[in-house]
Amino acid sequence: MSRIREKATESEAVVRNITKDIQVLDLAKKNLILSMTTLKRLQMLGVLLELYSVDLLVDMISSQRFNAVGGFNPGEEVPRDRPNTLCGRCRS
Repeated sequence: MSRIREKATESEAVVRNITKDIQVLDLAKKNLILSMTTLKRLQMLGVLLELYSVDLLVDMISSQRFNAVGGFNPGEEVPRDRPNTLCGRCRS
């Protein structure tokens, strides 16, 4: 009976170690996904700033015309060859 308890205790320790390793990897995956998402959003913001003047973006955001800011749906790839016709001082 005591041998069975020893084996059960050893098995529990092994399972705890494996679970701890999986939790660490899961947290690393979540952090990596969050970082990639943030970088993608920053990239999209950079493209928008290339296409539109900052003043126009601030005006649109302050008036809550979020759909008009980019002229595209969230998640849609931002076209890099889109001509800038909104202001004369911003050239792509």
